[in-house]
Amino acid sequence: MTVTMIPTPSPTATWIAPSVTSTPILDLVRQIQAVPNLSQDREPIRFEINLDSPAKILLNLYTVAGEGVYSTVIEGAPGEDSCVWLLKNSGNLPVASGIYIYAVRVEGPAGTATRVGKVLVLH
Repeated sequence: MTVTMIPTPSPTATWIAPSVTSTPILDLVRQIQAVPNLSQDREPIRFEINLDSPAKILLNLYTVAGEGVYSTVIEGAPGEDSCVWLLKNSGNLPVASGIYIYAVRVEGPAGTATRVGKVLVLH
């Protein structure tokens, strides 16, 4: 027995990407950094945010497993703003030594910008 394969036309689909308007981070935030990036002897970590205009600043910290550790929200003013993490979790208990992931989200009139990074805590 011989089987003959007859090609059949396959349906085609057209995908059109949605239009996305993005605000460059430099239009909203001049700089976001964690100081120090390495905390020793329970030294608090300060997240410095330099804004061009007033904006809401959301700071979230996570373990490397993705578990939420700490979060805070402040209203930032143009210029230098900072959020200080006292190395405590949301229950106000000291965190363990380790690597933590931070996400700083800035929401302002020019748009939204997010910076993700990591900090190291050593006790």
